[in-house]
Amino acid sequence: APRKVALGEGLEALPTSRVDSERALEEDSVYMAFLRDLFQSKVATFLGWPELPPGGHVGKALRLAWAAVKMRDSTRSEPIAYALAANVNDAVCEQCMDECGLHVISCAGTGHSMSQLE
Repeated sequence: APRKVALGEGLEALPTSRVDSERALEEDSVYMAFLRDLFQSKVATFLGWPELPPGGHVGKALRLAWAAVKMRDSTRSEPIAYALAANVNDAVCEQCMDECGLHVISCAGTGHSMSQLE
């Protein structure tokens, strides 16, 4: 069972090894439960995310949250998160929505402001 972190534990609660870090990112860990709960209860916005659909532990938590939401309401079509990204094709947008409940707002990727997102 994951160890509960008391308030004020500070740096002692941080993983100190690769094994501890991997354990902290397991599906049943306190951190992953926090991310899943966050994605289910709040609307997340990803700006300039480097990879779509999201990978790593954030992508995993987003997928788990979307699966839980869809289990409660299989007809739900409203996203649980949004992403603003440059030059994303329709297939990637559809994959993000289907797998993660992530609606991608695709921008042309031109101009000074979009280059800062990449």
